[in-house]
Amino acid sequence: MLKKHLLPLATVMVAAFASNAYAEEAASIPVGGMELIPSLLVGYGYDDNVWGTPGETVSSDFTTFSPKFILRADKGLNVHELSYTLFGEYFNDSHDDDHTDHLFRYDSHLDFNDRNRLDLNAGYTKAKARRDTTNNFFGESGNQTDEYKVGGIYGFGALSGKGQLDLGANYSWLRYNNNYDTGSQTRLRERDVANLLATVYYRVAPKTRALAEVRYENFDYTASDSRLNSDSYGILGGATWDLSAKTAGTVKLGYGKKSFDDNEVSQFDDGKFIWNVAATWLPRTYSTFTLDSRSYYGEGSITEAVIDTINTSLDWKHSWSPYWSTNAKYSYITDDYEGSFNNGRKDKINDIDLGLNYRIARWMDVGAYYRYRDNNSNQSISDWDRNVYGLRANLNL
Repeated sequence: MLKKHLLPLATVMVAAFASNAYAEEAASIPVGGMELIPSLLVGYGYDDNVWGTPGETVSSDFTTFSPKFILRADKGLNVHELSYTLFGEYFNDSHDDDHTDHLFRYDSHLDFNDRNRLDLNAGYTKAKARRDTTNNFFGESGNQTDEYKVGGIYGFGALSGKGQLDLGANYSWLRYNNNYDTGSQTRLRERDVANLLATVYYRVAPKTRALAEVRYENFDYTASDSRLNSDSYGILGGATWDLSAKTAGTVKLGYGKKSFDDNEVSQFDDGKFIWNVAATWLPRTYSTFTLDSRSYYGEGSITEAVIDTINTSLDWKHSWSPYWSTNAKYSYITDDYEGSFNNGRKDKINDIDLGLNYRIARWMDVGAYYRYRDNNSNQSISDWDRNVYGLRANLNL
C-alpha cells in the first residue's frame, strides 16, 4: 500500500511542518569575492514499474538524494557560474538499478558593450540509466554514459535596436562504459555531435521581433561500421514577443531534413515541417501557464535509422497563498521509428505530472507529487505504463 511506503518520510515531513516555522533565512556563503550557494533535495517514493516494461513488472520504493553547489561571480553585467550536482536514486527492491550521477556545468555571460555579448557553457555528465526492455532482453545492467559538452552564442546588435544577430556553436561527445559485448551494442551509439546556429532578429514593434534561423548538425559515430552518420539541416522563420507582464513567447516554423552517409540508410533521408513553440501566459501574478511544442528528429540505434518526434506540453503553476502552491503538467509525445527492424514501431506517450508544495521558509519547502506515463506502442514489448508517487524536501542551505 502507498501509505506503508510513504509513512517514514511522512513522519519527517510532519516534524518539519511543526518546527522551523520561524527559522532564519539562509544566505549564500561569501568565498573570495564570489558566493557559494548550496542546496539539498531529498525524497522518498514508490514506482510500480521501475524498468518500464509490459506485463509482469518490477515495483519498488526508492529514496533520492541530490546535493547541489553553485559558485557564482557577478562582475557588473558579466556573470560566471560553476555548479556541481549529485543525483542518487536507490531502490529497496531493485538494487541493480541504484545509481549515483554527477553533473558539472560552467556558464558565463559577458557583455563587452551594448552591441557585443557572449554566452559560453561547458558541461560533463556521468550517469547510469535504469534497465529497460532492451537491457533485460540481453541480460544487461543499465547503460552507463559519459557526456561532454561545450558551446557558446555570440550576439551582435543592441537589444533595444532594430536588428540583432546570434551565432551559436556547440560540440558534444557521448561515450558508453558498459554493454559493449552483447546484442545491444552500445558501442554503435557513441558519437560526436557538432551544431551550428545563426538567428537574425528584426524589430517590427516595440516588443515584437521577427526572426529567421538556420541550423546545422553533424552526427559522427565513432564505430567504423556505424550506419547512422548523418547531417541535419533546418530553416525556420517566426517571431518572438514580450508584450506585457502577462504574455511572452517565441514561435519558429520551417523545414528540416536529415541526410545519411550510408547508402542503405539514405532511403530514409527525410524532409518535413518542423517547429518550436514556447509561450507563457500569466493571467495573474501568482498563476503561470506555459506551452511548449516542438518537432524534431531523434537519433536512432541498431534497430532504427531515425525517430521522428513531436513533443507538446502544457504546464500550470499556481500559488494559492504565500505558503501553498501546486503544479500540473501534461505532455503528449509521438515517436515514429523509421528505417527499423521492428516493423515500423510507433509510440504515443501520455505524461502527467502533479505536485503539491508547502513553503516553510524562503530556504525550505516540502511537497508531494504524482507522475504517470502511458507508453502506448504498436509493438507489444514497448507497450507499458508507470505510476510514481513521492514526497520530497528541498533545502536551500
